Amino acid sequence: MKISSKCDWVQGTFPYYRDVSFPDWISTEHEEIQPIAGYNTGYKTGEGICVYTHTERRDQGTHFIAGGSAISRFQGECRDFVDHVVKEGANIKRIDLCVDIFDGNLDPRVATTELAMGRVRTHAKQSPRWDDPRTGGYTQYVGKKTSDTFMRIYDKGVEQKTELNWIRIECVWKGKRALPAANVWLASGDIQGMIRGFCDFTAWDEWDEVMDSPVVKVSVKQKETDTQKWLIEVAAKTLAREWASGDDDTFYLHFLQATREWYLGYAKGGDKGIDNLLD
Repeated sequence: MKISSKCDWVQGTFPYYRDVSFPDWISTEHEEIQPIAGYNTGYKTGEGICVYTHTERRDQGTHFIAGGSAISRFQGECRDFVDHVVKEGANIKRIDLCVDIFDGNLDPRVATTELAMGRVRTHAKQSPRWDDPRTGGYTQYVGKKTSDTFMRIYDKGVEQKTELNWIRIECVWKGKRALPAANVWLASGDIQGMIRGFCDFTAWDEWDEVMDSPVVKVSVKQKETDTQKWLIEVAAKTLAREWASGDDDTFYLHFLQATREWYLGYAKGGDKGIDNLLD
């Protein structure tokens, strides 16, 4: 049996105030492609990374999608790619991490039985399955495809129309869970542990053999407060407008300095610290 793990999909958005930045081993050659909904221009790099912008809605930023076929053509590691774009300010919107099992005994249909017996630890409420009698393909999901996180176990060999004994376990993190998942992967590199953190079968020997790694949780910060929401949706917009109307960065730098001083006041002693700043 051979086991391997990898990132098979990553997509994200660079905010309008950040330049698009990919690692220097990504091809600078590109061809125009049809844009997806919400954008009016698109191009594809030599590797197959799709990049989309809207010339009249710069506030939407620049969206990119690196699917499995593009990632397979990378000259560097996908982990290095994700690390680079995150450091350059991209907000990851989706990331797929998978474990491939070749010539093993793990059967997706057993997952269906284990789920039915309740021998699993997961917060997912639904576990649909897909069975294609024409091809023999079978997929067991844990969580719905519309959820922010879901897992699937399926016969990749059948999907790829090969004779290989090839089973894939894949976990998808989207929306607010995508960036935290990307950061956990960058920090730990433990895909098996991350998948077990979402779904872990408790009495399936073949699962334990393949997923031989400690549980790694992906945590999402608590829901933002009303004050935080106002700061992001109202105050930040007002600050950006004021900054853009000036001739230089003086106001912006002054604002950052004032914010830092107020923060230090709170950090030193709450209201008492603030009183000291006002003296």
